[in-house]
Amino acid sequence: MNKFFTRGIPRLCGLTLINLLCTTAVFAQSSELEVDEAVKAALSSDGRIESSLARLAASRASVDEQKKRNMIPSLSLSAGYTRLSHVSSAIDFGATSVVLESDDNIFTLSSDLSYPLFSGFRVQEAIRLASLQERSSEVYAAMMRRAVAFEVRRAYWEVVRAEKNVDMLKENLEITERNLDITRRKFEEGTVLNADLLEARMRRDQAEMEMGDAGASLDIARINLNALTGMDGEYTAASDPAVLNLQGEVKKMLSEPGDVSQFGALALKLRPEAQSAALSKAMAETVRSLAEAPLYPSLRLTGNYTFANPNSRYMFQSDPEFEGTWNIGLSLSYDLGGVPAQLAAIEEKTQDIRKAEAEQRRQEELIMQDVRTCLVRYRRSREDIDLVSRMLAQAEEKERVTGEQVANGTAAPVDLLEASVARLKSEYLIVNRQIDLQIRTADLQRSLGMDGISLE
Repeated sequence: MNKFFTRGIPRLCGLTLINLLCTTAVFAQSSELEVDEAVKAALSSDGRIESSLARLAASRASVDEQKKRNMIPSLSLSAGYTRLSHVSSAIDFGATSVVLESDDNIFTLSSDLSYPLFSGFRVQEAIRLASLQERSSEVYAAMMRRAVAFEVRRAYWEVVRAEKNVDMLKENLEITERNLDITRRKFEEGTVLNADLLEARMRRDQAEMEMGDAGASLDIARINLNALTGMDGEYTAASDPAVLNLQGEVKKMLSEPGDVSQFGALALKLRPEAQSAALSKAMAETVRSLAEAPLYPSLRLTGNYTFANPNSRYMFQSDPEFEGTWNIGLSLSYDLGGVPAQLAAIEEKTQDIRKAEAEQRRQEELIMQDVRTCLVRYRRSREDIDLVSRMLAQAEEKERVTGEQVANGTAAPVDLLEASVARLKSEYLIVNRQIDLQIRTADLQRSLGMDGISLE
């Protein structure tokens, strides 16, 4: 006991302290969140992605099942026992007669073998259909990952927008409080009216209310992002909204003059939605091939081995005992009566192919429309940034000039307040447009299938 108190407790306390320090260090490192970190966290925890991957695993298992189903023959075993009532049969040969006694107990052990040699290409088409379904599940998983990634990027930049708004309104609140202090002193000196003091207080109260609303908006934005990423706790969005993360090929295409058709061609090649539509058509064609299979005859290899007592294949067994017999052969079958129904099924599957072709064309049109819309929004956001940058320069100059005028006594402090607020709004407007551009960039790359999100 003494040894525990003298050695164990200090050692335990030391380990606890180390653990707390490590936890604090980890928290300090994780207090800043980059946009790519948020995307990575969401891709590893989102339930929709887990569901799509489970669907993919099931599709792969289905392919293995179809491939293995006909690799080995179908082999079945059966055993039986039959108890018969006793029967005596007499065969008269004139002067003599033979009495045959029935066997009251029959024991049977049988094995049947069946293997399809030709089944109207059913096996090949079934394997092909399962492979197409597997590929469709891969494309669906990729679509889900990219959709989640875009949702997270948009939610992340909304957090950045809310944080920048809080910073701007915090500075705005400080400015209005300084203005209130100046106005209060001047009112005490008798150089301003009570109405000026009331106006300063209203400005401060309005700034305080806007600050509270901005804090609530930031909390909501973080809640939305946390719901997507599965994270919790306080953090600061550390990615710079002024830095664009453009994929190399997209950046090159945007820097060179070109028709929107080149963007559309790239999207039709890379977008999972286009691949999914093409796979739907291929699956419809495969299903029609499966419907055509019964129009062909089926050829099967069959075999049987029977080990029985008595064995019915023996005509006479004077002293019945277990005997083994076997047979092997070919079986050819064709369902004539089912031909009309099969022709109707083929026509139905042909219409499904036409429907899939129409859906593919419609999907391609939607992709092209999506690319055009995203491209227009992206280019407009870039133009807006250039415009608001000039507005900020003008607001800064006005604030500088107004400050000099206040110092010379040719302008009132409230004029400087208005100029400072205008400068703040211009700064926030630039950040706001930069965040819009980040979202438009992510949306454009999503529309092109070039968002850097892979299936793995």
